[in-house]
Amino acid sequence: MFWKMKKCEKCGRLGIIKQCGDLKLYMLYREYVKELIEKDGFVSVESEYSVFEPCRDANGCWIDDCISYRIQCPECGRKYYLFADTYHGWFTFDKSNERL
Repeated sequence: MFWKMKKCEKCGRLGIIKQCGDLKLYMLYREYVKELIEKDGFVSVESEYSVFEPCRDANGCWIDDCISYRIQCPECGRKYYLFADTYHGWFTFDKSNERL
């Protein structure tokens, strides 16, 4: 079954956060996702927003109440997501339960 699939070498080192109430840390994780795409070959998939575009407008307001990005491991195909609920002030970075 997909959810019991073992992580590959690339996925095994990802820093998963189930839920965190610090949006400053979210911004660091956003940079982490950018780095995974640029340097480690992860692929951006099915994302409403681009992690390479600003997540705040010119006034410093979040672009949406909920912001999510999805990436896929280039080796095993496992999907991960970074989701922020900016209205309530929390975020998560975790593996997706979607089947490939």
